[in-house]
Amino acid sequence: RNANADRLRFVSLKFQNFRNINNSTIAFDANTIYLIGDNAQGKSNTLEALYILAYGGSFRTRRLDQICHHGCASFVLEAEVIDNLNITHTVGFRWENGQREISINGQRITDRKQLLALIPCIVFSHEDYIYVSGGPEYRRKFFDQSQCLKDALYADTLRKYSRILKLRNQALKSNQLDLLDTYDFQLAEEGLKIVKARRAAVQHFQFRLSELYDSIAGTTHTFAVQYIPSWGNVEDHEMVCEQLSRLRNNDIEAMNTQKGPHRDTISFMIDGHHALSTASTGQIRLLSLLLKIIQGEIIIQISEKHPILLIDDVLLELDRETRNFLYDTLPAASQEFYTFLQHEEIRNLDNSHTMVYQVKNGTLLGNSERSRDT
Repeated sequence: RNANADRLRFVSLKFQNFRNINNSTIAFDANTIYLIGDNAQGKSNTLEALYILAYGGSFRTRRLDQICHHGCASFVLEAEVIDNLNITHTVGFRWENGQREISINGQRITDRKQLLALIPCIVFSHEDYIYVSGGPEYRRKFFDQSQCLKDALYADTLRKYSRILKLRNQALKSNQLDLLDTYDFQLAEEGLKIVKARRAAVQHFQFRLSELYDSIAGTTHTFAVQYIPSWGNVEDHEMVCEQLSRLRNNDIEAMNTQKGPHRDTISFMIDGHHALSTASTGQIRLLSLLLKIIQGEIIIQISEKHPILLIDDVLLELDRETRNFLYDTLPAASQEFYTFLQHEEIRNLDNSHTMVYQVKNGTLLGNSERSRDT
Protein backbone atom coordinates (compact mmCIF):
# COMPACT_ATOMS: atom_id res chain seq x y z
CA ARG A 1 0.00 0.00 0.00
CA ASN A 2 1.29 3.44 -0.97
CA ALA A 3 1.64 5.52 2.18
CA ASN A 4 0.83 8.67 0.22
CA ALA A 5 -2.25 7.28 -1.52
CA ASP A 6 -4.78 8.57 0.99
CA ARG A 7 -3.74 12.19 0.51
CA LEU A 8 -5.56 12.38 -2.82
CA ARG A 9 -8.86 14.25 -2.41
CA PHE A 10 -11.12 17.04 -3.54
CA VAL A 11 -10.73 19.99 -1.20
CA SER A 12 -13.43 22.24 -2.62
CA LEU A 13 -15.85 22.47 -5.53
CA LYS A 14 -17.20 25.60 -7.18
CA PHE A 15 -20.47 25.55 -9.13
CA GLN A 16 -21.64 28.09 -11.69
CA ASN A 17 -24.88 27.53 -13.64
CA PHE A 18 -24.66 23.76 -13.08
CA ARG A 19 -28.00 21.89 -13.13
CA ASN A 20 -30.09 22.82 -10.07
CA ILE A 21 -27.12 23.56 -7.80
CA ASN A 22 -26.95 27.12 -6.52
CA ASN A 23 -23.82 29.04 -7.51
CA SER A 24 -21.54 28.36 -4.57
CA THR A 25 -18.22 26.95 -3.39
CA ILE A 26 -18.41 23.87 -1.17
CA ALA A 27 -15.66 22.52 1.10
CA PHE A 28 -14.98 18.80 0.76
CA ASP A 29 -11.70 18.45 2.64
CA ALA A 30 -12.52 15.23 4.50
CA ASN A 31 -12.02 11.49 4.01
CA THR A 32 -15.76 10.81 3.77
CA ILE A 33 -18.57 13.08 2.62
CA TYR A 34 -22.26 12.24 3.08
CA LEU A 35 -24.86 14.03 0.97
CA ILE A 36 -28.30 13.58 2.53
CA GLY A 37 -31.62 14.68 1.12
CA ASP A 38 -34.79 13.77 -0.73
CA ASN A 39 -34.83 12.86 -4.40
CA ALA A 40 -34.21 15.54 -7.06
CA GLN A 41 -32.56 17.95 -4.60
CA GLY A 42 -29.02 17.90 -6.02
CA LYS A 43 -27.19 14.95 -4.45
CA SER A 44 -26.53 13.07 -7.70
CA ASN A 45 -25.82 16.34 -9.49
CA THR A 46 -23.00 17.01 -7.04
CA LEU A 47 -21.43 13.61 -7.75
CA GLU A 48 -21.84 14.25 -11.48
CA ALA A 49 -19.90 17.52 -11.14
CA LEU A 50 -17.01 15.72 -9.42
CA TYR A 51 -17.03 13.05 -12.11
CA ILE A 52 -16.91 15.65 -14.89
CA LEU A 53 -13.81 17.16 -13.31
CA ALA A 54 -12.19 13.71 -13.09
CA TYR A 55 -13.10 12.48 -16.59
CA GLY A 56 -14.02 15.52 -18.67
CA GLY A 57 -17.48 14.11 -19.34
CA SER A 58 -20.66 13.04 -17.57
CA PHE A 59 -21.68 9.52 -16.55
CA ARG A 60 -25.33 10.47 -17.02
CA THR A 61 -25.55 12.13 -20.45
CA ARG A 62 -23.58 12.92 -23.57
CA ARG A 63 -25.60 16.12 -24.03
CA LEU A 64 -23.59 18.54 -21.91
CA ASP A 65 -25.85 21.38 -23.05
CA GLN A 66 -28.60 19.75 -20.97
CA ILE A 67 -26.48 20.23 -17.84
CA CYS A 68 -26.63 24.01 -17.93
CA HIS A 69 -28.91 25.58 -15.36
CA HIS A 70 -32.30 26.41 -16.86
CA GLY A 71 -32.05 29.47 -19.06
CA CYS A 72 -28.23 29.49 -19.16
CA ALA A 73 -26.00 28.77 -22.17
CA SER A 74 -22.90 27.70 -20.25
CA PHE A 75 -21.71 26.20 -16.99
CA VAL A 76 -18.42 26.22 -15.08
CA LEU A 77 -16.97 23.82 -12.51
CA GLU A 78 -13.74 24.35 -10.60
CA ALA A 79 -12.12 22.25 -7.90
CA GLU A 80 -9.11 22.35 -5.67
CA VAL A 81 -7.52 18.90 -5.62
CA ILE A 82 -4.66 17.62 -3.46
CA ASP A 83 -2.69 14.85 -5.14
CA ASN A 84 -0.95 11.93 -3.47
CA LEU A 85 2.24 14.01 -3.12
CA ASN A 86 0.29 16.62 -1.13
CA ILE A 87 0.46 19.18 -3.97
CA THR A 88 -2.63 21.31 -4.59
CA HIS A 89 -3.99 21.67 -8.12
CA THR A 90 -6.83 23.70 -9.59
CA VAL A 91 -8.95 21.79 -12.10
CA GLY A 92 -11.47 23.65 -14.23
CA PHE A 93 -14.20 22.68 -16.68
CA ARG A 94 -16.19 25.11 -18.83
CA TRP A 95 -18.96 24.31 -21.29
CA GLU A 96 -20.02 27.14 -23.59
CA ASN A 97 -21.30 27.39 -27.16
CA GLY A 98 -21.07 23.64 -27.65
CA GLN A 99 -17.41 23.51 -26.64
CA ARG A 100 -15.72 22.13 -23.55
CA GLU A 101 -12.61 23.66 -22.08
CA ILE A 102 -10.62 21.72 -19.48
CA SER A 103 -7.70 23.18 -17.54
CA ILE A 104 -5.25 22.12 -14.86
CA ASN A 105 -3.58 24.94 -12.94
CA GLY A 106 -4.76 27.44 -15.55
CA GLN A 107 -3.28 25.53 -18.48
CA ARG A 108 -5.74 24.22 -21.03
CA ILE A 109 -5.46 20.49 -21.71
CA THR A 110 -6.63 18.58 -24.78
CA ASP A 111 -6.06 14.99 -23.66
CA ARG A 112 -8.38 13.83 -20.91
CA LYS A 113 -5.87 11.16 -19.92
CA GLN A 114 -4.19 13.92 -17.89
CA LEU A 115 -7.31 14.20 -15.73
CA LEU A 116 -7.45 10.48 -15.12
CA ALA A 117 -3.81 10.47 -14.09
CA LEU A 118 -4.44 13.28 -11.61
CA ILE A 119 -7.85 12.24 -10.23
CA PRO A 120 -8.50 8.48 -10.48
CA CYS A 121 -12.18 8.18 -9.74
CA ILE A 122 -14.84 5.45 -9.78
CA VAL A 123 -18.57 6.20 -9.75
CA PHE A 124 -21.23 3.74 -8.59
CA SER A 125 -24.55 4.87 -10.04
CA HIS A 126 -27.93 3.58 -11.18
CA GLU A 127 -26.73 4.05 -14.75
CA ASP A 128 -24.22 1.20 -14.23
CA TYR A 129 -27.12 -1.21 -14.57
CA ILE A 130 -26.96 -0.74 -18.35
CA TYR A 131 -23.52 -2.39 -18.55
CA VAL A 132 -25.30 -5.65 -17.78
CA SER A 133 -28.84 -5.11 -19.03
CA GLY A 134 -28.14 -2.92 -22.06
CA GLY A 135 -26.98 -3.78 -25.56
CA PRO A 136 -23.50 -5.08 -26.45
CA GLU A 137 -22.22 -1.56 -27.12
CA TYR A 138 -22.46 -0.79 -23.39
CA ARG A 139 -20.40 -3.83 -22.42
CA ARG A 140 -17.81 -2.97 -25.06
CA LYS A 141 -17.67 0.52 -23.58
CA PHE A 142 -17.22 -0.78 -20.04
CA PHE A 143 -14.41 -3.18 -20.85
CA ASP A 144 -12.71 -0.55 -23.00
CA GLN A 145 -12.88 1.91 -20.09
CA SER A 146 -11.38 -0.70 -17.80
CA GLN A 147 -8.56 -1.40 -20.21
CA CYS A 148 -7.83 2.33 -20.51
CA LEU A 149 -7.26 2.35 -16.75
CA LYS A 150 -4.57 -0.30 -17.20
CA ASP A 151 -3.04 1.11 -20.38
CA ALA A 152 -3.39 4.81 -21.19
CA LEU A 153 -2.25 4.16 -24.77
CA TYR A 154 -5.26 1.92 -25.35
CA ALA A 155 -7.41 5.05 -25.64
CA ASP A 156 -5.26 6.11 -28.59
CA THR A 157 -5.82 2.71 -30.22
CA LEU A 158 -9.60 3.10 -29.84
CA ARG A 159 -9.47 6.58 -31.36
CA LYS A 160 -7.36 5.39 -34.30
CA TYR A 161 -9.70 2.48 -34.97
CA SER A 162 -12.76 4.76 -34.83
CA ARG A 163 -11.15 7.23 -37.22
CA ILE A 164 -10.19 4.52 -39.73
CA LEU A 165 -13.65 2.93 -39.44
CA LYS A 166 -15.26 6.28 -40.20
CA LEU A 167 -13.05 6.81 -43.25
CA ARG A 168 -13.75 3.28 -44.51
CA ASN A 169 -17.50 3.79 -44.13
CA GLN A 170 -17.25 7.11 -45.96
CA ALA A 171 -15.39 5.37 -48.80
CA LEU A 172 -18.12 2.73 -48.97
CA LYS A 173 -20.85 5.37 -49.11
CA SER A 174 -19.08 7.46 -51.77
CA ASN A 175 -18.04 4.42 -53.85
CA GLN A 176 -14.31 5.19 -53.42
CA LEU A 177 -13.52 1.50 -53.52
CA ASP A 178 -9.86 1.99 -54.49
CA LEU A 179 -9.23 3.18 -50.90
CA LEU A 180 -10.54 0.05 -49.21
CA ASP A 181 -7.33 -2.01 -49.38
CA THR A 182 -5.47 0.70 -47.46
CA TYR A 183 -8.24 1.09 -44.90
CA ASP A 184 -8.53 -2.70 -44.49
CA PHE A 185 -4.83 -2.93 -43.66
CA GLN A 186 -5.08 -0.13 -41.07
CA LEU A 187 -8.36 -1.42 -39.62
CA ALA A 188 -6.89 -4.88 -39.12
CA GLU A 189 -3.78 -3.44 -37.45
CA GLU A 190 -5.64 -1.38 -34.86
CA GLY A 191 -8.56 -3.81 -34.55
CA LEU A 192 -6.37 -6.73 -33.56
CA LYS A 193 -4.89 -4.62 -30.75
CA ILE A 194 -8.42 -4.04 -29.46
CA VAL A 195 -9.33 -7.74 -29.65
CA LYS A 196 -6.19 -8.71 -27.75
CA ALA A 197 -6.83 -6.09 -25.05
CA ARG A 198 -10.50 -7.04 -24.65
CA ARG A 199 -9.64 -10.71 -24.37
CA ALA A 200 -7.18 -9.94 -21.56
CA ALA A 201 -9.70 -7.68 -19.79
CA VAL A 202 -12.46 -10.28 -20.01
CA GLN A 203 -10.17 -12.98 -18.61
CA HIS A 204 -9.25 -10.79 -15.63
CA PHE A 205 -12.86 -9.84 -14.90
CA GLN A 206 -14.13 -13.40 -15.21
CA PHE A 207 -11.79 -14.69 -12.53
CA ARG A 208 -12.41 -11.82 -10.11
CA LEU A 209 -16.17 -11.63 -10.73
CA SER A 210 -16.58 -15.34 -10.04
CA GLU A 211 -14.65 -14.96 -6.80
CA LEU A 212 -16.59 -11.92 -5.59
CA TYR A 213 -20.01 -13.08 -6.75
CA ASP A 214 -19.78 -16.41 -4.96
CA SER A 215 -18.46 -14.86 -1.74
CA ILE A 216 -21.17 -12.19 -1.62
CA ALA A 217 -24.14 -14.04 -3.02
CA GLY A 218 -23.25 -17.24 -1.16
CA THR A 219 -24.04 -19.38 -4.18
CA THR A 220 -22.35 -22.11 -6.16
CA HIS A 221 -23.44 -20.80 -9.56
CA THR A 222 -20.99 -21.11 -12.43
CA PHE A 223 -20.18 -17.60 -13.58
CA ALA A 224 -18.48 -16.63 -16.83
CA VAL A 225 -17.83 -13.67 -19.10
CA GLN A 226 -18.13 -14.67 -22.75
CA TYR A 227 -16.25 -12.71 -25.40
CA ILE A 228 -17.06 -13.33 -29.08
CA PRO A 229 -14.97 -11.18 -31.47
CA SER A 230 -16.84 -10.21 -34.63
CA TRP A 231 -13.86 -11.41 -36.67
CA GLY A 232 -14.00 -14.79 -34.93
CA ASN A 233 -10.83 -16.27 -33.48
CA VAL A 234 -8.70 -14.86 -36.29
CA GLU A 235 -5.63 -13.17 -34.78
CA ASP A 236 -3.41 -12.90 -37.85
CA HIS A 237 -3.26 -9.54 -39.66
CA GLU A 238 -3.25 -11.11 -43.11
CA MET A 239 -6.23 -13.32 -42.30
CA VAL A 240 -8.25 -10.33 -41.06
CA CYS A 241 -7.50 -8.47 -44.31
CA GLU A 242 -8.59 -11.54 -46.28
CA GLN A 243 -11.84 -11.67 -44.29
CA LEU A 244 -12.52 -7.99 -44.92
CA SER A 245 -11.85 -8.50 -48.61
CA ARG A 246 -14.11 -11.55 -48.77
CA LEU A 247 -16.97 -9.64 -47.10
CA ARG A 248 -16.42 -6.46 -49.11
CA ASN A 249 -19.42 -6.92 -51.40
CA ASN A 250 -21.69 -7.16 -48.35
CA ASP A 251 -20.15 -3.97 -46.95
CA ILE A 252 -20.58 -2.18 -50.28
CA GLU A 253 -24.23 -3.15 -50.41
CA ALA A 254 -24.80 -2.09 -46.79
CA MET A 255 -22.52 0.98 -47.19
CA ASN A 256 -20.89 0.30 -43.82
CA THR A 257 -18.38 -2.04 -42.21
CA GLN A 258 -20.37 -4.92 -40.79
CA LYS A 259 -17.62 -6.82 -38.97
CA GLY A 260 -14.91 -5.68 -36.59
CA PRO A 261 -14.34 -4.82 -32.91
CA HIS A 262 -17.19 -2.28 -33.15
CA ARG A 263 -19.49 -5.31 -33.44
CA ASP A 264 -17.89 -7.56 -30.81
CA THR A 265 -20.18 -9.31 -28.33
CA ILE A 266 -19.49 -9.61 -24.59
CA SER A 267 -22.00 -11.46 -22.41
CA PHE A 268 -22.34 -12.37 -18.74
CA MET A 269 -23.25 -16.01 -18.22
CA ILE A 270 -24.67 -17.77 -15.14
CA ASP A 271 -24.74 -21.57 -15.23
CA GLY A 272 -24.21 -21.46 -18.99
CA HIS A 273 -27.16 -19.12 -19.63
CA HIS A 274 -27.14 -15.43 -20.48
CA ALA A 275 -27.58 -13.41 -17.31
CA LEU A 276 -30.12 -11.18 -19.04
CA SER A 277 -32.51 -14.10 -19.51
CA THR A 278 -32.02 -15.82 -16.13
CA ALA A 279 -30.76 -13.30 -13.54
CA SER A 280 -33.06 -11.45 -11.19
CA THR A 281 -33.07 -7.67 -10.90
CA GLY A 282 -31.07 -7.97 -7.68
CA GLN A 283 -28.48 -10.21 -9.32
CA ILE A 284 -28.04 -7.78 -12.21
CA ARG A 285 -27.66 -4.87 -9.78
CA LEU A 286 -25.11 -6.83 -7.76
CA LEU A 287 -23.19 -7.74 -10.89
CA SER A 288 -23.02 -4.11 -12.01
CA LEU A 289 -21.67 -3.11 -8.59
CA LEU A 290 -19.00 -5.80 -8.69
CA LEU A 291 -17.85 -4.59 -12.10
CA LYS A 292 -17.13 -1.17 -10.63
CA ILE A 293 -15.39 -2.64 -7.59
CA ILE A 294 -12.98 -4.44 -9.89
CA GLN A 295 -12.35 -1.22 -11.80
CA GLY A 296 -11.30 0.37 -8.53
CA GLU A 297 -8.97 -2.54 -7.80
CA ILE A 298 -7.38 -2.05 -11.23
CA ILE A 299 -6.64 1.60 -10.47
CA ILE A 300 -4.93 0.67 -7.21
CA GLN A 301 -2.92 -2.08 -8.88
CA ILE A 302 -1.74 0.01 -11.82
CA SER A 303 -1.32 3.51 -10.38
CA GLU A 304 -0.65 2.64 -6.72
CA LYS A 305 -3.21 5.33 -5.95
CA HIS A 306 -6.41 4.77 -4.03
CA PRO A 307 -9.23 6.18 -6.15
CA ILE A 308 -11.93 8.61 -5.11
CA LEU A 309 -15.26 6.76 -4.86
CA LEU A 310 -18.60 8.37 -5.78
CA ILE A 311 -21.42 6.14 -4.51
CA ASP A 312 -24.88 7.26 -5.54
CA ASP A 313 -27.74 5.45 -3.75
CA VAL A 314 -26.91 2.16 -5.48
CA LEU A 315 -26.92 -0.01 -2.36
CA LEU A 316 -30.52 0.77 -1.43
CA GLU A 317 -31.99 -2.05 -3.53
CA LEU A 318 -29.94 -4.72 -1.75
CA ASP A 319 -30.72 -6.49 1.49
CA ARG A 320 -28.81 -5.39 4.59
CA GLU A 321 -26.46 -8.37 4.65
CA THR A 322 -25.41 -7.93 1.02
CA ARG A 323 -25.13 -4.19 1.49
CA ASN A 324 -22.79 -4.57 4.45
CA PHE A 325 -20.70 -7.12 2.58
CA LEU A 326 -20.34 -4.69 -0.30
CA TYR A 327 -19.32 -1.86 2.02
CA ASP A 328 -16.49 -4.09 3.21
CA THR A 329 -15.60 -5.14 -0.34
CA LEU A 330 -15.32 -1.64 -1.80
CA PRO A 331 -11.77 -0.88 -2.96
CA ALA A 332 -9.59 1.14 -0.59
CA ALA A 333 -10.29 4.79 -1.32
CA SER A 334 -8.50 8.05 -0.69
CA GLN A 335 -11.88 9.82 -0.40
CA GLU A 336 -15.49 8.64 -0.48
CA PHE A 337 -18.69 10.47 -1.37
CA TYR A 338 -22.04 8.85 -0.51
CA THR A 339 -25.59 9.99 -1.22
CA PHE A 340 -28.38 8.98 1.17
CA LEU A 341 -32.08 9.63 1.36
CA GLN A 342 -33.48 11.34 4.44
CA HIS A 343 -33.94 8.92 7.37
CA GLU A 344 -31.96 6.20 5.59
CA GLU A 345 -29.66 4.09 7.72
CA ILE A 346 -26.11 5.48 7.55
CA ARG A 347 -23.25 3.16 8.34
CA ASN A 348 -19.94 3.88 10.06
CA LEU A 349 -20.34 7.61 10.62
CA ASP A 350 -17.05 8.92 12.02
CA ASN A 351 -17.56 12.60 12.77
CA SER A 352 -13.84 13.25 13.10
CA HIS A 353 -13.22 12.33 9.45
CA THR A 354 -16.67 12.85 7.89
CA MET A 355 -18.49 15.89 6.53
CA VAL A 356 -22.28 15.70 6.34
CA TYR A 357 -24.24 17.93 3.98
CA GLN A 358 -27.97 18.32 3.86
CA VAL A 359 -29.00 18.89 0.24
CA LYS A 360 -32.23 20.74 -0.46
CA ASN A 361 -33.31 22.68 -3.54
CA GLY A 362 -29.77 22.76 -4.90
CA THR A 363 -28.22 24.06 -1.69
CA LEU A 364 -25.62 22.10 0.30
CA LEU A 365 -25.55 22.93 4.01
CA GLY A 366 -23.27 21.03 6.37
CA ASN A 367 -22.76 20.61 10.09
CA SER A 368 -19.00 21.12 9.78
CA GLU A 369 -18.82 23.48 6.80
CA ARG A 370 -21.37 25.72 5.14
CA SER A 371 -21.53 26.77 1.52
CA ARG A 372 -20.07 30.13 0.70
CA ASP A 373 -22.09 32.07 -1.87
CA THR A 374 -20.04 33.33 -4.80
